[in-house]
Amino acid sequence: MNQRICLITGANSGIGKASAIQIAKKGYRVLIACRNRTRGETALQEIKEKSVNDAVELMLVDMSLQASVRELAQHFQDADTKVGVGTDGGTGITFTGHLEIEFEALHRYGYAAPEVLRMATLGNMEIMSKDDELGSIEKGKYADLVLLAKNPLEDIKAIQNVLMVFKDGRLVHKGP
Repeated sequence: MNQRICLITGANSGIGKASAIQIAKKGYRVLIACRNRTRGETALQEIKEKSVNDAVELMLVDMSLQASVRELAQHFQDADTKVGVGTDGGTGITFTGHLEIEFEALHRYGYAAPEVLRMATLGNMEIMSKDDELGSIEKGKYADLVLLAKNPLEDIKAIQNVLMVFKDGRLVHKGP
């Protein structure tokens, strides 16, 4: 079964809970990550009822504790779950507009550098069912390119030193 899974942090209230309900209504398997078991279980029931989707699960995780985040990452690694890379909301370990921090966090939590790079490129496109046209450099595919000073396969921190960015075949950024 190739059911899409969506992990939502802070899903016991506010926009996190509203997002969980909407995503569950679309048929996704939704994992709600909450710190507090009681509040999480209450939200879990509400999300299941409002979405009419029983494929909603509670995961206890405290995103402010590295040990808790590491355990969550290990859970996904053990289950061979595809993880999308790129957040616009920040998570306490990542910040909007700083993808390199997310790369380093994923690496720190046990993913090898090649895995992180694949998740951020072809892996994201597989999740969105766009891998036939995007996500890798192949004949017939569209691609934007980033030229780095060093090899990120050897050191994920190399992603911080961008020399050039090409978008739609044009140079759009030239670094130092």
